[in-house]
Amino acid sequence: FADLANVAGREGGAITAALNMPRIRKLLPLQQMLIVGTVLQAAGAVVMAWAPNIYVAVPAMMVSGMAWISVANSLTVQAQMVLPDWVRARGMSIYQMALMGGASAGSLLWGQIASVFNVPAAVAASSVLGAVLGVLLAALRIFGTTPVLQPILGLVAMLPLLSMAWGNLAAIRQVSF
Repeated sequence: FADLANVAGREGGAITAALNMPRIRKLLPLQQMLIVGTVLQAAGAVVMAWAPNIYVAVPAMMVSGMAWISVANSLTVQAQMVLPDWVRARGMSIYQMALMGGASAGSLLWGQIASVFNVPAAVAASSVLGAVLGVLLAALRIFGTTPVLQPILGLVAMLPLLSMAWGNLAAIRQVSF
């Protein structure tokens, strides 16, 4: 079953979403995709964390993978599009540094929370925080932000979920069902 989870799980969802990205982008504008993706990532992570067996976990992993790649791809493309040519390389390096640094710091934070409580509780807390930040992103969008801030706000909203995805969710996938 481990191979099924690795091939059909998160990676399978990411590949499926990547192959259908043009269709997804026609259905959802950027802001809606960020919010929907954040909420789906949160829901998939919670279901995966509390899944009683692999038959429940693998579809949740697929949803999580689809949401992850859709949001990550959209944020990266948007960041590249809004940055002026003369500063694009530096801006993207800062974007990548913030992404990787946030994932590392988040993994440390949520790993400590998981060690005090348990992994499913840490995943649930991270998911709720990510969803709340996603709604905050929507509220900030309603009240207006500059185009340069939009990908940054999206990244901030995704940090708790990205940290779980890169750090602690790997531990969940290794749990035997």
